[in-house]
Amino acid sequence: MPRYRFHIRDDIHADDDEGRELPGLEAAREAALEGARDLVCDAIKRQGNVNLDHYIEIADDRGETLLKVTFREAFTVTGGRKDHKG
Repeated sequence: MPRYRFHIRDDIHADDDEGRELPGLEAAREAALEGARDLVCDAIKRQGNVNLDHYIEIADDRGETLLKVTFREAFTVTGGRKDHKG
């Protein structure tokens, strides 16, 4: 099973030295999306804001970047009407 590394690229750059064995790139993408959701929630709790252009870089064991998953891709925002009454 291939090993994927998940490098966080937000206000600080954090490289994943261990990685995770996953069955394929789609499983790695899903893991990155889940990680991005966790990071977004933490940022909102701590700072009250989040930069949706931050991302997680998925690399193979040789260090080659295979895919980038932005925080923006990790969720869908609905609503947002300022005149909402309720």
